[in-house]
Amino acid sequence: MTAPVDTMPLTTPAPEAAPLRFPCSATQERFWFLDQMNPGDPALNVAFRWNINGTFSAATIEAAFQAVIARHESLRTRFVADQDRPVQEVAPQARFKLSDIDIRNTPAAEQQSRIDQIASESAVQPFDLTEPCQLRVVLIRLGNDHAVLAITVHHICFDGWSIGVLGREVGTFAAALDGGRTAKLPELALQFGDYALWQADYFDSEAFAAELGPVCDQLRDAPYFEVPPDFPRPLQRSTACAVVTADLSPAWGKRLESEARKRGMSTFAYGAGVLSALLARCADAPEVLLGSQVAGRSEVELEPLIGVFINTVVLRFATAGDTSLGDHLDRARHAVTDALIGQTVPFNKLVETLNPARDASRTPLVSVNYLLQNVFMETAQYGGFTLSSAPSHAPGALHDLNFSLIGRSSGWRMTLEYNSDMFDAATAQELIDLWQSCFALAFDHPDCLLSDMPHLSQGPQARTDDALQLSRIEAALQTHDSVAAAAVVPYAAQGGRRARHAFVTLAPDAALMPLEVLPGLLHTHLGAALSVDGISILQSLPRDAGGRVIKAQLPLAAAVGAAPAGVQGAEAVSGDSVADIAARLVPIWSDVLGIKDVPQTTSFFDLGGHSLLIVRLLARIEAEFGHRMTLADVFQNPTLRTLARHLARGQKPASRLAAERDWRVVTLQEDGTGIPLVAINNANITYALADNMSVPRPAMSLRIYDKAQGHTLDPRPFEQIATQFLEALQAAQPHGPYALFGICVHGNLAIEVARQLQAKGEEVAAVIMKDVWAPQYARDVDASWSTRWRNRLHFLKVRLHRVAQGTMSVPAFLGTFRLIRATGLLNAAVRLGLMERVRYTDLKAEQEAFIAYLTDARDVHEPKPYNGRVLHIVTNDSPRGAGFDTTMGWGDLITGPMETVYLPDVSAEQGRNRGIADAATKIEALLQTFDDAASGEKDQANAQ
Repeated sequence: MTAPVDTMPLTTPAPEAAPLRFPCSATQERFWFLDQMNPGDPALNVAFRWNINGTFSAATIEAAFQAVIARHESLRTRFVADQDRPVQEVAPQARFKLSDIDIRNTPAAEQQSRIDQIASESAVQPFDLTEPCQLRVVLIRLGNDHAVLAITVHHICFDGWSIGVLGREVGTFAAALDGGRTAKLPELALQFGDYALWQADYFDSEAFAAELGPVCDQLRDAPYFEVPPDFPRPLQRSTACAVVTADLSPAWGKRLESEARKRGMSTFAYGAGVLSALLARCADAPEVLLGSQVAGRSEVELEPLIGVFINTVVLRFATAGDTSLGDHLDRARHAVTDALIGQTVPFNKLVETLNPARDASRTPLVSVNYLLQNVFMETAQYGGFTLSSAPSHAPGALHDLNFSLIGRSSGWRMTLEYNSDMFDAATAQELIDLWQSCFALAFDHPDCLLSDMPHLSQGPQARTDDALQLSRIEAALQTHDSVAAAAVVPYAAQGGRRARHAFVTLAPDAALMPLEVLPGLLHTHLGAALSVDGISILQSLPRDAGGRVIKAQLPLAAAVGAAPAGVQGAEAVSGDSVADIAARLVPIWSDVLGIKDVPQTTSFFDLGGHSLLIVRLLARIEAEFGHRMTLADVFQNPTLRTLARHLARGQKPASRLAAERDWRVVTLQEDGTGIPLVAINNANITYALADNMSVPRPAMSLRIYDKAQGHTLDPRPFEQIATQFLEALQAAQPHGPYALFGICVHGNLAIEVARQLQAKGEEVAAVIMKDVWAPQYARDVDASWSTRWRNRLHFLKVRLHRVAQGTMSVPAFLGTFRLIRATGLLNAAVRLGLMERVRYTDLKAEQEAFIAYLTDARDVHEPKPYNGRVLHIVTNDSPRGAGFDTTMGWGDLITGPMETVYLPDVSAEQGRNRGIADAATKIEALLQTFDDAASGEKDQANAQ
């Protein structure tokens, strides 16, 4: 492996150039909003794989990706909030590093599962949208001339068409590099920012208003279509995803094209017609709505760009059972044509205008998606290697069900990606089998009635039992004299428990009684055998044209989130009363929505609110109350009254609010139980440890240096540096018990912070360290010729292993050796543009400088003894054996109980956790005693 080479075929912006700022496109706004709703949502990642065969090098592939990033502004873009909406900023340059993982020694029979594991782990890792370059690539080596490239890009800057563009340009750049020539690619006439500016002008035009109206008319009053799931729908939209596939022969594809041509329709429309007929039968629905994506590249200048141009269109099909399949296909042709006429109307603009009932557990308008297209990546030869597409699947579910037909040179592939929290694998397999059967009927028996088509069997017994029980509960509720109608909705409560919530409307002659009393009476009326977890009283139930209750439109998330299970309105609040908070919310809602009178029981969305206005609302609420709410909070509490109630429950003490605004304190995991795990820097691994415990634990990371804020690294004693961390800690958590965590030099700091806390009379539950040498220990190791050289050999072995793993770059590896640095070769490589800078790690230069600053202070530090509990996790990073102290110099310095645990590796790098679960188990066991004691004190205080 060699260092990447700079082959910029185009003029790159000067590093000091200011970032360019553009409005976001409508689709970017939608994906930004979804990311705000569920930060790090894996369903927003586009993951795909390529096969690479022939002669290639990791350095060339990396440089080729770097060249594509330099060529396309969309890959150098970050997203920031500007008042009430996001904007995109194009950075002059963006750092990209290829991960290189070698599995050539893995047995051939096990390689595919290892590829799937590596690619899947990379695909689900979140992106930080405030950083440029939402792209990561893993090169998985299978042989000397064969590898797989696992690529993940955030959807906010990438779509399916972009896969083909990226493949052609990476191959072209790499071939040019290998051939020692400049890649010949035409200059781009436009960049994505130009398109975003054009779209912003289009939204302000009369043409857009003229197009929006007819599309809204087509979908007005459309029912929310869904296939009844096997398992209750979670209150929050789940992204759990699984996939089933079926490979179809080339002959099948030719038959599809022939039958579609006979009816004068596209294969896309034909496939949509067949699928809608099947789903109507499975859901017993008179109408079916499907989402689908169009490329959105209406101008030829947009075709060579990487970016997100796609738009979601909604296909609406009438599916009366007495219609023949052939007639339905003919009507489907017109339905698809009508939908595609308005394809330039962005999906989020459509949602804002139609204003459907919002539900945090569902995507608006559509729950089922459909695609039919040819594979984006074409097999092609580039110099000494070939790039071709390899099967992959989505890292997360954006819809309940996503049906895809992908045309390939070897034949078509039928794929169903499904939300595995809602559907059983057997149901998914049955659906894809039925889809093939329905195509066969369309090919050979188009006179078949929709009502006679095959449909899902009863499915898992749990689904059948649930449906019967829900019907019994609804019937029982309607026997009460005060109830006119009832609907019961299942959902997945916390911990995955099956729960049910009932919605009832009052009979005209209902007895006079306070409304808050009725739910309790109805609970008694139902009895234990037909119990529900909560009851809400509504003025009416949403119904379709046939009079059936549309359960998807019932405000389940708001009802369940507004009060504890049981009787609503009986909650206790802390701090200001609900009425006081509601009064303070009124002017905020009035200003954000632009209305004078704000009713307290009408949904934010029914008053004209939409996704971007929620962002403005949350900013105003945080400024007024000092409380940071999420987008999901508004979805679950959409009225002013329910939001006020939610705020009343969630008021936080002033000390905590101050800590949340303290730049020195990074909250890694706010929710959870037990003593918070407090890290001295080392945020990534700390989050992984806290999240991998049997019960998630609160966690935070402390920092004291930020170059962007004008801080300088003025020399000071190690004790004073530790005091700075202590001050940041006590701003967030004024009193103990404390659990501190640190790695290497940060572990030295954790010990010193703990010692100073004890001196102030605070309780320290434990200090957890990983691979931490006492300051004197390095000098002790160097004192012996034998241990000195064995340590250096171990150091070399560890670094070589990291390079082979892909977790350490070659420039960082070379920079760790003084002899190599002394030759001046690295400085020469920098001057030639072969390296960005001489580095010692793969950290940013600012972080690297801070580590060196801490290390210099640590090396002259003479620590005082610490009388406290310590857990020392030692990995293969540290040398062991004859001549090496098992305590790493801490034997005389730690006078309290000290436990040393040996684990091969404990790391959280590049989306791969190693040994995290084992380390988390050890830490959790250590802190359990203190957790139990704190819980007991809390119970005692509540009892008093």
